[in-house]
Amino acid sequence: MFADMVGYTALMQEDEELARARRDRVREVLSSAVTRHYGEVLQHYGDGTLSVFASAVEAVECAVEIQLELQQAPEVPLRIGVHTGDIVRDGDGVFGDGVNIAARIEALSASGGILISEKVFDEIKNHPSVSSALIGDVQLKNVKYPVRVFAITNPGLEVPSEEDLRKRARESGSGWIPPPGEHGTPEAPGAAAPAGIGETLIQRIRDRAMVQWALVYLAGAWAVLQVVAFVAARLGLPRPVLQGLALVAFVGFFVAMVVTWFHGEKGRQRVQGREVLIIALILLMAGAALTMLPAGARREMAEALPGLPPPVITDGRPSVAILPFVNLSTEAENAYFALGLHDEVMTQLLRVSGLRVISRTSVMEYAGDRPNVRKIARELGVTYVTEATVQRIGGRLRVNVQLIDARTDDHVWAEGYDRELSDAFAVQSEIARMIADALSTTLTAEERGAISRAPTDNPEAYRFYLQGRDYYLRPGYRQEDFVAAQGLFERAIALDPDFALARAALARVHGLMYWENFDASPARLEAQRAEAEEALRLQPNLPQAHVAAGWVHYVEGDFEEALRDYEAALEGLPNDAEIVARVGYTHRRLGHWPQVFEAYEKAIQLNPRNATLFYDLGGHSFAANRRYAEAVAAYDRALALAPDLYDAALRKGLIFVHWRGQLDTLRAVVDHLPADLHLPEVDLARVDLALWERDPDGLLRLLDTTPEPVFETQLVYLPKAIYAGWAHQIGGDGAAARAAFESARVRLEPLLGPRPDDQRIRAALGYAYAGLGMQDAAAEMVDGMTRSRWQGGDALSRFQTAKVFAEILAQANLPDAANRNLEILLAGASPVSVRTLRLNPLLDPLRDQPGFQAILYRFGGGTGE
Repeated sequence: MFADMVGYTALMQEDEELARARRDRVREVLSSAVTRHYGEVLQHYGDGTLSVFASAVEAVECAVEIQLELQQAPEVPLRIGVHTGDIVRDGDGVFGDGVNIAARIEALSASGGILISEKVFDEIKNHPSVSSALIGDVQLKNVKYPVRVFAITNPGLEVPSEEDLRKRARESGSGWIPPPGEHGTPEAPGAAAPAGIGETLIQRIRDRAMVQWALVYLAGAWAVLQVVAFVAARLGLPRPVLQGLALVAFVGFFVAMVVTWFHGEKGRQRVQGREVLIIALILLMAGAALTMLPAGARREMAEALPGLPPPVITDGRPSVAILPFVNLSTEAENAYFALGLHDEVMTQLLRVSGLRVISRTSVMEYAGDRPNVRKIARELGVTYVTEATVQRIGGRLRVNVQLIDARTDDHVWAEGYDRELSDAFAVQSEIARMIADALSTTLTAEERGAISRAPTDNPEAYRFYLQGRDYYLRPGYRQEDFVAAQGLFERAIALDPDFALARAALARVHGLMYWENFDASPARLEAQRAEAEEALRLQPNLPQAHVAAGWVHYVEGDFEEALRDYEAALEGLPNDAEIVARVGYTHRRLGHWPQVFEAYEKAIQLNPRNATLFYDLGGHSFAANRRYAEAVAAYDRALALAPDLYDAALRKGLIFVHWRGQLDTLRAVVDHLPADLHLPEVDLARVDLALWERDPDGLLRLLDTTPEPVFETQLVYLPKAIYAGWAHQIGGDGAAARAAFESARVRLEPLLGPRPDDQRIRAALGYAYAGLGMQDAAAEMVDGMTRSRWQGGDALSRFQTAKVFAEILAQANLPDAANRNLEILLAGASPVSVRTLRLNPLLDPLRDQPGFQAILYRFGGGTGE
């Protein structure tokens, strides 16, 4: 990068002191900006400066920053040229073609502008933060071949006019050859006469490679339509689907040709109004053509194209979806019975290894008004669908069930049952056996025995169990539902102390109460362990008992033992998507990433409409492996299933922060959330975004409107005073920041005694101590967490704690310790990237530290990116 002051010699003659002051300002701005962009100032030439960078993008971004800074008072006019090439350094100075070309290009630049060579343009042309325009070819003085030159056109920068270019080219001994049709006739000896209209048109088509692009597009569209036709024939998609896709491909051809015409020539990056108008007219005509389709065909297309693609099935087993049983009982309180029978029939079929049974979570979407059977089967990726009605009349139970082949709408099997209520388990077992037999599935002796074996001989205990399952499975993870479920399971156990299935269910309720922090007491964890162990003692091969025991180990951090229990449970319930997902979650804690993604793929086949699977096991796992595009796709699928899953939208916004260093997507998500929505993850996202945007006033306003005094999630416990302290820090009000951190300290310290194992409190205190300048106390909090189970040996805890530790230690002005944690963060599984670190204001104390800059350079691929 060659930079040169404009008018320095004349200014020296008029006012030598002012000229030197401006030269010193240029050098100061240059030195600071070049260092920030990982460059080096090699040499000063009076009022000129030569700098080198490891990245063309960094050089151009640095040049833009310098020009914008020097436009502020006191303003200093500067020209800049950037080229990529070799240089030679020795005791006599710096020289070489790279230096010469950069200097010659700089001489053509406008005051306040930046010119770059074609080699630099090739490096930055797809970089969103830099825009450019073709200037033309230049025969530079003492340079053998012409060099194509571009101007950086970011807002605030000057682009040389045609007259200025001609003048400066003559003054510097260069010859400028403008682009054809843009700046007039080239200044070249013996220039040819202007081409005719036909020749010009043909030449432009050649320059833009329009014929090649048209052939590529047509070949690609043909291939896509052939694949779609093949798939449609097997899925039974109606003909209007193919007609619609053909129309899209036809319209897309003209749109592609318009884009190629305007952008196919190198350097043509700006969108022109006529281009937008032409594309708009094409799309308008396409829309008009679509409206000409018959109404019935449009409805058929809409039904045939659901919001989500069907799951990709990788095995040939018969597949069935057991739709929620319809309750026909007049008493509303009997609704639980239909739900309970449905759940237990599904559980019985999950034992059958020869079947693929869709999970409860996915089929519950069709509990109310449901579309036709064919559409349901397509959305769930199954061949067969089961429907049933349940009616409880006094002491009798009536069940009507039918198995339907969704491909033909034919009834494969149907049966009605009118039994005593005490025969409920026998009814559900017979339904499960009949479905398996109807699908020509051979049951093993173990499977047939497990389906037929009653979990209890006490019908009343079984009814309490079914009712408890209803509360346990209700959505929303509400404490009152878990309390009700606990009471019902305890009543079932009181009637039959040997009811192992009820004990396993009770253990899971205790586990949820502990895990969700409704009751995180040691007594609750011990109750979970006791019920799980008793269930295993009573029935050692009961899959549900192994799930309950596995969760105890998981909560305690013994993930190897948890995995053994979950895999034992999977042997008895090979189709249970929940257990498959638990295996995946446990592998994730152990850092076994291939097994995580294997479990994820299997789980979404068994549970294709479960937003949580896409969001958590999918999105979070892809993010932790920095597979950002796949994480975004998983979050999008979760949001397609559950549009109000706000945390998925927020996580998607965060992905773009880590991936591209952009806050725009997260800002768009936050701005679209209802203003009166106050969920912990939503409020945290709002204040974190304001913090990252370095908007202290906006952050303080958010704190005033957030109702809760503490931001609390499973991983975070941060009083609002901590964020107030950070806001005042950014705003430069040290006294107010100290007062806020002191307020947080006073609130947090009394909590540490009764909650010594709550590492969220220790983390918050670490932030408060660091903000107060209590370096030793902050380091002690970090050390205490390091020794605790929270630091752990699992892959998720390592990156979470490394991030928290680095921020606390950076704020406490302990750069070496902070940098060690940043290396852990970037080297291991984590969504965090170099771009995240560059944005994070809590790491500001590290900015000028050589160790921090080395980390950015090392993990940014040698560019700091």
